[in-house]
Amino acid sequence: MALSIVSSLAPFSVMESPQWFQGRGIPPERVGLDGEYDHAGLANRVRLALKLEWAFGMENLRVSQRGQVVILSGQVESLELLQKMIDRSLQIEGAAFAEYAGVRFILTHRAIEAA
Repeated sequence: MALSIVSSLAPFSVMESPQWFQGRGIPPERVGLDGEYDHAGLANRVRLALKLEWAFGMENLRVSQRGQVVILSGQVESLELLQKMIDRSLQIEGAAFAEYAGVRFILTHRAIEAA
């Protein structure tokens, strides 16, 4: 027997989706790492994809989202790396746009050696 808690403030139980959401599934931008509902699901999946591909460049980069928009901010090594990260972000299901805000470019030993 499933336990559900109903509040006079909520028109639905905690264990079920609201009526407007039922039958629609989870929007792609809200799917979490394990397929569960996650309000920041897109950002979490993008962050994981970027870490898997560029672990060295993610220390000072923040990934957030606004709906289907992926937002990158923080520090990266180069404009080329930022462009690659944006391109990879847009390959993640649920991402419609990508933007960057307040991104600074920093020189690291890897960037100097590559030049």
